[in-house]
Amino acid sequence: MARVLFITQDSAYPQMGVLYLADALRKKGIDSEIVASGVSSEDLDAVMAAFRPDVVGMSVLTAPQVVDFENHSIFLKENYPNVKIVWGGNHPTLLTELCLASPYIDHVFVGQGEIVFPQLVSDLVDGKAGIPRKIEGHGPPRLDDFEPAWDKDDITRYLFSERHSVRSPDTRVKNIISQSVAQIQKIVGRAGANGNGNGNGETDATIRETIAALTKWDVGLYQTDKNLFYYLLTSRGCPYRCTFCSEPLQVMHGDGAGKFLWNAHGVDWVRRQVETIRTILGRSGHRLDGIGIWDDMFWIRYKTNPRAFDVLDYLAEEKLGYLIEARADQLLSNDFMLFRKLAETGCIQVFVGAESISQATLNYMKKGTKAAEYKRLVEYANRFHVALRMSFIIGFPGETDASVNATLDFCDAVNDGAYGPWVNISGPKIFTPYPGTEEYTRAVAAGFKAPATHADWGHINRSTEDYLRYFPWMRRNYSTQTLGRLERIFGTGYKTLAAH
Repeated sequence: MARVLFITQDSAYPQMGVLYLADALRKKGIDSEIVASGVSSEDLDAVMAAFRPDVVGMSVLTAPQVVDFENHSIFLKENYPNVKIVWGGNHPTLLTELCLASPYIDHVFVGQGEIVFPQLVSDLVDGKAGIPRKIEGHGPPRLDDFEPAWDKDDITRYLFSERHSVRSPDTRVKNIISQSVAQIQKIVGRAGANGNGNGNGETDATIRETIAALTKWDVGLYQTDKNLFYYLLTSRGCPYRCTFCSEPLQVMHGDGAGKFLWNAHGVDWVRRQVETIRTILGRSGHRLDGIGIWDDMFWIRYKTNPRAFDVLDYLAEEKLGYLIEARADQLLSNDFMLFRKLAETGCIQVFVGAESISQATLNYMKKGTKAAEYKRLVEYANRFHVALRMSFIIGFPGETDASVNATLDFCDAVNDGAYGPWVNISGPKIFTPYPGTEEYTRAVAAGFKAPATHADWGHINRSTEDYLRYFPWMRRNYSTQTLGRLERIFGTGYKTLAAH
């Protein structure tokens, strides 16, 4: 039997592309195993000796861990020259030429792989002549034909408490507020315990202040014993054309004919996945209380096709809370029909890529939303008691000083509680120029010099401390005060931001 060893990026979330590929390989009689990119050379050597793979497939993102993939590839090429090394994933799909120029990579796989990758493995094992170094994949015509090979991973690693994502109180706040003074004192401690208070009025004042802080912001008012599973993909692709995003590119989401493809799993498939996940977790002694749905765009044709709402109704029937993404215009259209549906079906959090609070910048990036909608989003998040997590990006080549500060002001106001307890901020993050996007072309025209190595590309991420080095337009476009503000936000670097 042919064997493939996958190396995936170390992450707090399952690497869904490889899990799908493992299933596609199994359907063709090909075995596979998975290790994380943080594996040491010694441990990788031991895995190679025990599993004896014919092919090592590396699922590579343009992230700091790209250095690990490069080092592993060099090690394998030196010590296992007969094993073929294939790089796939976002990094080789977007930076194909750079990968083709790397002598330690035998084949560069572009696009999705369920249909094409098993055939590539078979051809390599059979010694077929004339296999090109660049292999082009495409999305499967029927997404329901494949599913993540959950048995290939320890999925208990992807369980988190509600607090992990939901950083705003929900209705359980009322339960804490309604506790007796004696119960609350167990949480906050007695003000008079250290001799500084009288244990009566001063204690009560401390309790009231603590309750006010608890109801305002992120201090543990979530069901931390609730297990949320990250994450499930029920569709692929996004038809929107934001200028900074690589997801709509045909190279990422094309069909066999090279046309853009939005592809969705059916409701029965979702049911099977949830039951599979629940069963696996149950065997390990864990309970499934909720799930993350992280589709690029879950809501395609939801007005004409009941699939999206049927999935949510199913989760509600199973008493499973869920995390999900949506666009502002979708949530607010048709008398807030979608927002209401989230509230009715137990949505724990809706994530919105707001990107900017400046309408000029939203127009510039072709977002297709209105800045005024964000204020209404906040209002209805508080009204419906659905936690709203808004993500923002700053630093586009054409963005003005005023736009950056308007976005940062809004983020600060949300973090200070000015827009209520049900809304919070992800980021802000620094713009990243992905090759193939319109924003990449703009960045190059504005002075961005594309890195010449994988390692240098790995330094460019959503919170890079070297943004002034890579993005020269910032010094030209932003005031000294704004640059100082950015330094206070991003000077702490990737590790701090990743913790959120």
